[in-house]
Amino acid sequence: MRILWLTPVHRRSAIANFSELVVERLIARGFEVAVAASETEFDSRERRAFLDLKIRSVREWSPQDFDQHNDVIFANFGDHYPNHALSLLSLKSKRVIGIFHDADMTNFENGYRALGKTDGIDFQFSAPSIISAIAQKCAGAVAHSNFYKADLDACDGPIAVVPLAWALKNVRARSALTGERFRLVTFGNINRNKCADRIIAAIGGSRSLSDAVDYLLLGAIAADEKARLEALATDANVRLSIMGEVSDEELVRALQGASAVSCLRHPVLEGASASAIEAMLHGCAVLVSNAGFYRDLPDDCVAKVPAETSVSALRTTLESLVSDVEGCVEMGKRASAYASRAFSPDTYAASMIELAKNVSQLSAYNPLIAKTGLQLARLGLQSDHPAVDLVLSAVESLPGIRRRRNLS
Repeated sequence: MRILWLTPVHRRSAIANFSELVVERLIARGFEVAVAASETEFDSRERRAFLDLKIRSVREWSPQDFDQHNDVIFANFGDHYPNHALSLLSLKSKRVIGIFHDADMTNFENGYRALGKTDGIDFQFSAPSIISAIAQKCAGAVAHSNFYKADLDACDGPIAVVPLAWALKNVRARSALTGERFRLVTFGNINRNKCADRIIAAIGGSRSLSDAVDYLLLGAIAADEKARLEALATDANVRLSIMGEVSDEELVRALQGASAVSCLRHPVLEGASASAIEAMLHGCAVLVSNAGFYRDLPDDCVAKVPAETSVSALRTTLESLVSDVEGCVEMGKRASAYASRAFSPDTYAASMIELAKNVSQLSAYNPLIAKTGLQLARLGLQSDHPAVDLVLSAVESLPGIRRRRNLS
């Protein structure tokens, strides 16, 4: 099987990291895999390794190349237009399986409307959302959790729910927590969606928390957001350290030394959280909002705050964690064991091959389905005629047809 994998490849992209893990496993299974960069601005000097494969921009693939040189195309879509824009170019092919990383792609849609023509991308759609429009063009679709699977229903092919693949490159034994302070960490792109202001308010409103907790933020942050959070922390008497972007090694050290990691989101927009999974794999106690992807995580592996993520509920949960550090350690151990099983790149690669086979099997029946529809139309039968339902039901019940088959 010849596979083309469309993805961001920049070393700072979480989806590039995910793709690298899966591509490595697909190649290990003996499949021929090519990788194409979906960024509008592809800089080969900033790419991830991808086993040193030659990587070309999607722009270098013609519509004919997509079908002539590949048996299946996996196209990753996420809510960041510059990273995923060129994946739209593949949708003229009938062999695309869309991997949808976010339940909301409003930012992608806005980016496309503003820049699509400038970037030479002409993607016409009338569906109620960009997700539905893309899914409608795909031969198969993948969601990473159940809560947004219904958003992919516009896809006529198989729709699979497969947990995101993630793994640690360098696994280290977690060091014993030392010191009197409770170290709470939030990492990633620090924006309002990560609820850092609510955490500051929760800590500042509790004497026991403000006396015990050091709060660290690691990751890119806008200057105005940094100033806002620092002002809130000063007013609330909260010990806050904003570290900005850090190296991979510095992030690992921070997670190794964390008493707990906050992966709160409000609202929950992503299909899965690489940050939460990474923290779990490191054996951290992880604080999450009980919504979306996080709702499906086992209750004994993470600390869940009600979906509204109110300051009062957050304060109660934090006080519970801070008062039981040993309980945090045990939770982290359970989380690590669970995440290693649930988010295995090997399992993900196997699921993609199974999905590709099902899509191929269904595609083989497409000429029959098209011919049957044409013959019914020539007989003058309307789409609501009972005979049409009878004939199409018979066709779709043939062995091998798996329209809308749930592969989760």
